[in-house]
Amino acid sequence: MPAFELLLRDVTHPIKSEDIDVIVFMSQEECTPATTKNLFGTVLAKDNTSMLHSWTCRALMEAAADPAQKLAFIPTLSSAKQPSALATAQALPASPTGRRYAALVDWHIENVTSTSSCSFIACVFSFTMSSEIAVVDRLDNKLIWHSIQNIPNSIFSDHYDEKTGPGMGAQAISRALSPVLAENWAQLADAAGVLRSTALETDPAIAPPGTALGTKANLIIFNDYNNSSKHSSDAYEGRFYSLKGAHLPKKANFTSYNAAYRSYVALQLVPGKYDISFTTEPYSVEIQAGGAPVYLRLSRGMFNKTNVDRIDAGEALALALKSTNMLLPEATPASHPQRARPVFWTQP
Repeated sequence: MPAFELLLRDVTHPIKSEDIDVIVFMSQEECTPATTKNLFGTVLAKDNTSMLHSWTCRALMEAAADPAQKLAFIPTLSSAKQPSALATAQALPASPTGRRYAALVDWHIENVTSTSSCSFIACVFSFTMSSEIAVVDRLDNKLIWHSIQNIPNSIFSDHYDEKTGPGMGAQAISRALSPVLAENWAQLADAAGVLRSTALETDPAIAPPGTALGTKANLIIFNDYNNSSKHSSDAYEGRFYSLKGAHLPKKANFTSYNAAYRSYVALQLVPGKYDISFTTEPYSVEIQAGGAPVYLRLSRGMFNKTNVDRIDAGEALALALKSTNMLLPEATPASHPQRARPVFWTQP
């Protein structure tokens, strides 16, 4: 699974947390951990994945009862899911909040590792929160967003409490929904000249699809930063950076991205000088009208330092073919459905 992939994007109106019902699917079987007894008769969880899954169910149930939550969490039986996201939303009971958008969340706990034994301080669990999110606009009656996202997480505890709960429940799902809410800022950046783009050429009259870089994107930044940890969740860690252009309108002269490993941000920029902050010292590039595109590669150097290298078109094409676009749906060999991966909502 990629760390993040956008399968569909058709957002035309600003969306806020207060506009969304979050339909989190779960079942009694999934939320009841398998148990066993030790030699002293104490009941224990049979496996860590089942235990953490049940903790997440509990956390989401608590979030649903919490009036302080901006998102409206609505636990729903997994049996209500249909292959069509739109049909699933239409078959649900009427919204108890009257909110316009329904975010359908199919979530799983994966890649669980833990300390071999719990110390007197706490157990340490590392895992991945895997989420497939489909957002339906109830007013326009259409699917406007579909993405898959895998977010690394850790719990430092040997029991469920008010500290572990939010990190596994409401906060984790809110992080997964952040790209949807970030659409408001992305559209402002588009209008100001920091336009999202695709990396590959799509016109078969110019080149067979998937064989050449497109001509529109004049800045593409590839995250090829491979973490040194052997834990599989670490592959999903993103690299945060920001782009500034003094010549841009004030509302768009600072744009930030959190690009996951094996992904890229492709932009069609208006000409001018830009400072990109990957580390403490900004990396400056100049985009010239009709000039050559700029391709940058982030990689891991010594002591986990972020290396920033300018690469040629051949290297950029090779990276694009094994990566996914963070900002727009784009078909590459690394994306769905070119590379088979589990996706539940296979129909609009």
